[in-house]
Amino acid sequence: MDKKLLVALRQHRVSFHGTPSESRFGIGRVRVPIVFEPFVELRGGAFDIRRIDAFTYLGGRGSRYRHVGRIGRFCSLGPGVVCGAPEHDYRGITSHSLMTGHWNAKWPEMFDDFGIEASQIAQGRQSLAAATEKRRARITIGNDVWIGDGALLSRGVTIGDGAVVAARATVVSDVLPYTVVGGTPAKLIKPRFPSAIVDRLLASRWWDYGLAILAGTEWSDIERCLEVIERRIREGIEPYRPRKLRIYPDNSIEYFNGYLPPRE
Repeated sequence: MDKKLLVALRQHRVSFHGTPSESRFGIGRVRVPIVFEPFVELRGGAFDIRRIDAFTYLGGRGSRYRHVGRIGRFCSLGPGVVCGAPEHDYRGITSHSLMTGHWNAKWPEMFDDFGIEASQIAQGRQSLAAATEKRRARITIGNDVWIGDGALLSRGVTIGDGAVVAARATVVSDVLPYTVVGGTPAKLIKPRFPSAIVDRLLASRWWDYGLAILAGTEWSDIERCLEVIERRIREGIEPYRPRKLRIYPDNSIEYFNGYLPPRE
């Protein structure tokens, strides 16, 4: 990252745990614009993410966030999390990626010495695209999500608000809000709270109001905290709508105001 970009990030309250050089925007040559709300900490890794919301930290040893659309507010994402890793088509004679064109330049002998044809590679690419069609959507991680060390998230999954993903879990399907999942593949371990509490939390969308809505609350007591949150919402507390910072692939930056819809 160049110095101008680092200054802009720090002024926007995007901090780094470790050296900034340990955090990279994009995966290889793939980069998309990334939007930051203020108060985010990056802890190292590669980030192909379109949007990271306020009061979230992520990254650390071996972290690779590929094909991620949004990470919500108040998220705690441990080290070694891998999102959206490339997929193979296992329905044909081989699942090897040489049949989808990833080795053409490195192993040109496959054409000249072994008689593989370009039309076979094209067909392999089409087959892979068809096999992964339903998983092309970017990963969505809701608000107040905790993902443990070394979890793996497949392309296209949605992690619901308030969910907890155990360390080393492999998530291959959507995770419902306020559930705790773990294992390979990840399965329900338990609800995080009773259903009545979950309903109130989801209805309140307390994270939309930022830290201010929690001021003075006893947050370890979920019932009492919810009562204060609900009262403050009834009384008209304003949502937290900070200025956003967008970084483009060429490292140019743009500030803008306005509210990004929660499901953007």
